[in-house]
Amino acid sequence: MAVELQDIFLWPYGNRYIREVLRYFSPPSPAPPDRLYDYGLLLRVRQAVRAGGVRVAAWDCDTNLADPATFSRDAAYLRLALRTGRQLGAPILRITVEHEQMGDAIGPVVDLLRQLVQDAEREGVRLALENHGRTTGPQPVIDIVAGCASPWLGVCLDFGNLRPESADRDFEALAPHAIFAHAKSYAFDGAGEETTIPYMHRIVALRAAGYDGVISVEYEGDGNAEDGIRHTRALIERCWASL
Repeated sequence: MAVELQDIFLWPYGNRYIREVLRYFSPPSPAPPDRLYDYGLLLRVRQAVRAGGVRVAAWDCDTNLADPATFSRDAAYLRLALRTGRQLGAPILRITVEHEQMGDAIGPVVDLLRQLVQDAEREGVRLALENHGRTTGPQPVIDIVAGCASPWLGVCLDFGNLRPESADRDFEALAPHAIFAHAKSYAFDGAGEETTIPYMHRIVALRAAGYDGVISVEYEGDGNAEDGIRHTRALIERCWASL
């Protein structure tokens, strides 16, 4: 079994005053202030992974990568996340870009990621750029990946983060570039079918593109999350086996 872990859950812990003292005497972290890349905390994560008998399929960080004014901090944050991914045994670091803020100006983003794929190769952790949000098409993500032209950068393909009016077409365009996948789900009918996303189409498109990586489940619906995850996994396996 494999799990995907997000650094958004690296919450500061312990006595607030002690944390403030430690922060004062420590170098400033490039990570967002609500994420504590602390050695002791990350050690507890590694121990929990081992105790659970699972492997880490991906480590996630939420980068901006849209404003050249913050590129230096973004790069430092990504390098920190890459090192952490390697320490956790994760082969993938899922990253994001603020598509609306970036607009059509992908050149600076490509230049930055061309540098960072070298760090990714040194750490042995591939960068997976997620199709994030539902208002932009697939082309900016495809152009960024093509611009870097490195096996150390690919797409984290989310089943649900697509424009409603062209979701199937957009998914098919992104599938050949996928190195990781998010199977988002919200609700199921009595037959075990997801009611908002055409899962058979998604699995067919991945298979047609030759995808053989991990499919990570992201249940975001109401009710019991464990039940939602089990329903999603069963649906994926049923669709995959039918092909």
